[in-house]
Amino acid sequence: MISGHALISRLAPLLACLGLLGVWQVAALILSTDSFPTALEALRAIPSILGDKESLINILASIRRMAIGFGVAIMVSIPLGL
Repeated sequence: MISGHALISRLAPLLACLGLLGVWQVAALILSTDSFPTALEALRAIPSILGDKESLINILASIRRMAIGFGVAIMVSIPLGL
């Protein structure tokens, strides 16, 4: 059986994500602009975005740029830290 502390530590990340989605949803409903979609609208759009070949190419290009930036940051920061 899982203790109370272990259960809370396992559920905390899930509850944090749900809380952030809730804040996003409420903020989007209060602002009610076309340029700021609700969390549900964004979640519903994920399959169509991932199904589009050009979107996947753009996502992979962004991940590549992030990895290059991270690598450069490591190559600069480690020698400076020593």
